[in-house]
Amino acid sequence: MRAEILTIGDELCRGEVIDTNSAYLAERLWSLDITTRWMTSCNDDEADIAAALSAAVSRADLVICSGGLGPTEDDLTVDVAAGLAGVDVVIDEPARRRLEERFAGRLEVTPIQLRQVRVPAGSRVHGNPAGLAPCFELPIGGVPVICLPGFPREIHGIVEQALGGRLAELREARGAVERIARRIYRVFGRGESQISQACRGLLDAEPEAAAGGGAPRTTIHYQVKFPEVMVKLVVRDPDQAAADGRLAELDRELCERLGPVLYGTGDETMVERVTRRLIGAGVTVATAESCTGGMIGEMLTRTPGSSGAYLGGAITYANEEKVRQLGVGAATLAAHGAVSEEVVTEMARGALERFGTDLAVAVSGVAGPGGGTPEKPVGTVWIALAGGGTGGGGRGRTAHDAQAVVAEQPGPDPDDLGLVGARDDRCRAAGGGSGRGGPGALGPRRRVGAAVSDVAGPEGKPENKPENKPDEFGRRPEARPPGKRLFVGARISVATANALAGAAQTLARRARDAGIDIRWLPPASYHVTLRFLGWTRAEAIGAVRDGLEAAAVGIQPLSFRTARLGAFASLERATAVWAGVEAPAPLAELARRVEAACAGLGYAPERRAFHPHVTIGRLREARAIREVVLPLAEQMFGDTALDTITLFESETKSTGSIYRELHKIRLESRSGAPVSGPERQSPPVQLAASPALEPDTDDGWPRGQGPNTEHDV
Repeated sequence: MRAEILTIGDELCRGEVIDTNSAYLAERLWSLDITTRWMTSCNDDEADIAAALSAAVSRADLVICSGGLGPTEDDLTVDVAAGLAGVDVVIDEPARRRLEERFAGRLEVTPIQLRQVRVPAGSRVHGNPAGLAPCFELPIGGVPVICLPGFPREIHGIVEQALGGRLAELREARGAVERIARRIYRVFGRGESQISQACRGLLDAEPEAAAGGGAPRTTIHYQVKFPEVMVKLVVRDPDQAAADGRLAELDRELCERLGPVLYGTGDETMVERVTRRLIGAGVTVATAESCTGGMIGEMLTRTPGSSGAYLGGAITYANEEKVRQLGVGAATLAAHGAVSEEVVTEMARGALERFGTDLAVAVSGVAGPGGGTPEKPVGTVWIALAGGGTGGGGRGRTAHDAQAVVAEQPGPDPDDLGLVGARDDRCRAAGGGSGRGGPGALGPRRRVGAAVSDVAGPEGKPENKPENKPDEFGRRPEARPPGKRLFVGARISVATANALAGAAQTLARRARDAGIDIRWLPPASYHVTLRFLGWTRAEAIGAVRDGLEAAAVGIQPLSFRTARLGAFASLERATAVWAGVEAPAPLAELARRVEAACAGLGYAPERRAFHPHVTIGRLREARAIREVVLPLAEQMFGDTALDTITLFESETKSTGSIYRELHKIRLESRSGAPVSGPERQSPPVQLAASPALEPDTDDGWPRGQGPNTEHDV
């Protein structure tokens, strides 16, 4: 049975509204073994509608229209359909009563309102469970024409509740019904042309169909729907059993041809399959995204229940965010650029450590249209997967020969998660590739990534000698140049720190009662960050110290007050709890001078305004904490007399960060007072032990990065 879908509306032809009705109706018809052969749109013009309807009934066995059933003067579908059928227009009384009941006591029922409950005389009315304008059916030129309103919600209600059975009746009444067997094959890791090459000749021996005007009995179709390609086999035959049998025969051969890049069949998408398998295996994953801007995380969270597997992600488009959120080394960025194997590997390992997941995926690339170089042209993408303490990256070119990368690692195997096609080597040029699958078959799968910092032992495996063990980011010593992770900060007074710690203990009890997991920082970690520097080469630390000393000249000792509690990004979606700092003008001037000194040393300029604060707690996932924080939100914690700023080293451990004072710079002084003796951690503020307090994981809102100008674009 051949169908035509006609959508009516000026807004469709002007491109102001996307036609989703046709897609929905075609999918529903296809599920009933009714093939949509034509889709047409026309304006709200009487002559255009008449011409479109006349053309449709001249070539189709069934016509479905949507739109033009409303109350305004440009809603003309009822009038045109009645004119073509040679009948009058009448009021549908059940629809009229429903309209009057809805308007009772609120609006007057006018002739304009009654226009939307009109139907051609003698038509079959199907009603409208979701709106006022009734759906109707009438024959025009011997062809059934079904007219629906234009609102998608109303169309869905009518089709699901009233039209399904009627469409099946019309199909059977036509006689010589064509039965359809169909299957969708889902492929990842090869382009459409390569898949077509692999399938070439599959239907060469097909006979013509017994019905359908000489059309092939079996057809094969291809659809690209990011991030996969779908191959669709359709078998038509008057006998359903014959159609099913032929599909089964072709199924075996097609699966052999597609080989390892075939990851599934049916309606389940790749994202749904991966998420389902992750949940079933009890495996958690986090994402670290640059050029994709959160798209991977968004795709994973489309599936209901995805929170059982996907814990969160970091969108680190700017380089400073890669440093701040993921711990990527500024020196790594400076040496290799944001779009590199080294950076994407550190991104994956940083996400793995910070989110505490089983797996972490990272991506960084040159998305274009500008920003490419001969070494890194537009379309270059690096992807890394980390898990079990290792991580590896691989390079690909989007839209050309995109390469999927999997790291050799212990723990969950991506194949166990349904990622069969995610392990193929680089796609060859269009025209197919050779492989163990025979002529035209798609090549074998293999792992293409390995931990880039592995140190090979006698048998080619990484040795686990102490000097070769990965650091807290999963990097082995030789993968990172000598240096330290630095920031410039100001300690708060002991009295203020103790007051804050007391508030943190109260907040911890309230959070536990509310079932909210917050990691509270110890008071020894409380500070105000003036500038986050990131990974800095060891030989450059002296220059940083000198620059900070010069920045402090002329700044008198000052004081600031710590008061009020808040959350980042908000109390409704909190990931960090902070205490505010009422910054006097001299503190802002000090921060400006520190920023200028860092820029002079080659650090990328900080683009965000200075918002001083003291981070006191962190959440593993965004939660609403308004009821936890509000009772203490306006509390004042104390004043700090500041006569010294400090250059800190931040060493990240699995349990949190340890801060060490490298150099103190006194205000109103040209020379600093270096910490005497070996590097040490400043004395902690005394506070009764609390099991709710955990070491810090990083500074509150560190800003900036090491020298580098390359960003994802």
